[in-house]
Amino acid sequence: MVKDNSALEWLQTGDGSSTLRVPEMDETYHSQHGAVQEALHVFVENGFVACAECLDPVRILEVGFGTGLNAWLTMHRAEILQKRVVYHSIEKFPLRDEWVEKMHFPVSYNTAPYPPLDALHSPQALEERMITHHFRFRLIPMDVKQFEAAQPYDLVYFDAFGPRAQPSMWEVPVFERMYRALKPDGRLVTYCAQGQFRRNLKAAGFHWERLDGPPGKREMTLAVKPL
Repeated sequence: MVKDNSALEWLQTGDGSSTLRVPEMDETYHSQHGAVQEALHVFVENGFVACAECLDPVRILEVGFGTGLNAWLTMHRAEILQKRVVYHSIEKFPLRDEWVEKMHFPVSYNTAPYPPLDALHSPQALEERMITHHFRFRLIPMDVKQFEAAQPYDLVYFDAFGPRAQPSMWEVPVFERMYRALKPDGRLVTYCAQGQFRRNLKAAGFHWERLDGPPGKREMTLAVKPL
């Protein structure tokens, strides 16, 4: 989350897709090795697809909507699998329209018969609604530290900026909040593999395990709320 969107910069990543860089934090919204590759591997494949094997619908909470890439790719996959998704995404400082309009993705995604990315950034997204036949979406513009789930979720996409840039987002109270938001046996997936973060997960009540990371990163983390 970045309060001042005006200071962002475009960056082309290793898989040809674009992402945004925050110069003052030296952080990017997605991996420089491949924004789409990272989102697919960490969140879609190891999160949504894994849950969709036995759940329909899948209720997803995302922390860090950012560019909307994770939500958009999940929407694509939900239509391919014909699995229903209820997707709520928390973002304290949504991006300005001019950034969303210039996002670039591989041709196969740009030509797919699904709504464009800006459908997830529109003012209408603040109210839960159907975006496609299988994908129900709502954008929640608030601080995650004030969020309380009205209904439990099956899966959390935890995609805040890293612990170095935003350490308060990776502290125990935040993960206690995520723990409360999940159903028993619910999952949390994230790109982060930091040791202190994993200790904080454990302190919040989660069991966690290492998974292979996306291109350019050795590991990612899967956390599970025990039954």
